[in-house]
Amino acid sequence: MAVSTYTVYSKGLESYRIEDIETAIAYFAQQERREGDTAFPSLGSLVGQVKASKQHRTEAFKQEQYNRERQHYLDNPHLYVSMKEITDAVNDRMRHRKVGESIPFEKTAAELWRQEDTNRCLEKLRRRPL
Repeated sequence: MAVSTYTVYSKGLESYRIEDIETAIAYFAQQERREGDTAFPSLGSLVGQVKASKQHRTEAFKQEQYNRERQHYLDNPHLYVSMKEITDAVNDRMRHRKVGESIPFEKTAAELWRQEDTNRCLEKLRRRPL
């Protein structure tokens, strides 16, 4: 290939990670060439395969991250509180406040949760099935 062709390819691929480019090149290297095909794929084909490689890598990373978070949840269920339980705690706090007492807007649900009877809430969490 001519130097100008390498320049065009390098400019077209410079925004992608080298791992994705290597994976795309490996994919094309393993494909059988049909009659009339060039030894090196077109830039469009290569960029398309690089994008597919990037998408596959991103999806694999997201799945791995989800699996780690799920395993942490299963190993440590006492560290997690569902949104429904937080909402119930906030609503309970609102129902039991004194007449005329207001809750400052800047208090978050988590702060209100901490004000509740923590032992009762934790006991409820411990009894909750997974």
